[in-house]
Amino acid sequence: MKRSIFITFSLMLSILHSTAIYAAGCSALASGIGADGNKREYRLNSPLIAIDPNAPVGEILWSRNIDTSGNKWACNSTAQRPYVSAMGPAYSTVIGSNSKGNIYATGVEGLGIQISDLYQPNRSVPNKAWPTAPQTLNWASNSYTRVDFIKVGKIGSGTMPNGPIATYTMDGVTVMTVSAYSSTIKIKSCTIDGVYNRTINLGRFNARDINPTSKDVPFTLTLACQADSVPVYVQFDALSGSGGDGLLNIDSTGTNPATGVAVEIVDAYSHAPVKLGQESKYHMNSETAIYISLAARYKKIASTITPGQANAGMTITINER
Repeated sequence: MKRSIFITFSLMLSILHSTAIYAAGCSALASGIGADGNKREYRLNSPLIAIDPNAPVGEILWSRNIDTSGNKWACNSTAQRPYVSAMGPAYSTVIGSNSKGNIYATGVEGLGIQISDLYQPNRSVPNKAWPTAPQTLNWASNSYTRVDFIKVGKIGSGTMPNGPIATYTMDGVTVMTVSAYSSTIKIKSCTIDGVYNRTINLGRFNARDINPTSKDVPFTLTLACQADSVPVYVQFDALSGSGGDGLLNIDSTGTNPATGVAVEIVDAYSHAPVKLGQESKYHMNSETAIYISLAARYKKIASTITPGQANAGMTITINER
C-alpha cells in the first residue's frame, strides 16, 4: 500500500521525423518471467495492495518499483525505429489523469493505475519515441519501472484482471511486459494521523547566515496503526530532485529561485540526513501510534548563495508487502 504526503518548505515540441526505409531486424535481448532481474515479462504475483480509505482522491495508495535494468533490445543498424509502450487490453480504459499522464481503470471501483515508461522512465505509458544511434543498435535499461495505484473515487467492489498491465515494443517486437496476477486489496495497517499535505516554514535568512546550515525546524510525522504486527515501509522522495542524502533541490520553476542552497531533512535527534529513495521498516510490535521525528533546515551546497525563493518539497510513501 502506498500513501503519499506532500510537504513543502518555503523561504520568504513538436518533433518531426523524416520517413526512412530500413531493413527490419530488432530482437528482444531479455527472456523469461520473474519479479525482477533482466526478464522479458515481469509479474506482480499476488501483490497485496493496502489502501487508506480516508485518503483524498488523487493520492497514490500503493506503488511498486520493479528493477527492470538490463539489455532489452538489439537492432541490426543504427537507423531510427519506432518504440511504443501501451497499456494492456484489460487496463486501457482512461478514468482520470494527473501531471504524469492518464490514469487507467483496474477493475476495482475508485482505484486507478499508472505505470512508467521503459525507454523514457520520466514519462508514463502510453508513450512513443524514435530512438537514435546508439540506442537503436543495442539498448539497456538502467532504471526502475514504477507501478502506482491511485485513488480516483470512493473505493468499492471489483477485482483486478490477470494479464499484462503494459507492453513495450521496439520496431514491433515485444521487448518487455509488466503483468499482474491474483491481486489482493486490503485496508492498510498504518495511515497518516493528521494533515496529509503540510507546509513547514523555515523562516527568512541572510545568505551569510547559512554556513553551512540554518537552524533546525523540527516536525513530526505520526502514523495511526492497527494493533497488528504487519510491517510498513516508509520512503522519502524529493519532488525536484536531490543532490545527496537528505537534500531536496530548490524548485527552479518558481519566481526568482535561490541558488547555491538546498533544503536538508535530518533525523531530529541524531541529525543524520534522511536516506531518500530508500525504505525504512516500522510497525513490528503492534504499536497503535508511530512517531517519526525529523527536522528541516537550509544547507549551503555551493560557494555562493544567490538570494531568492527557496521552496522545496518531498513525498512520504507508506508501503506494505
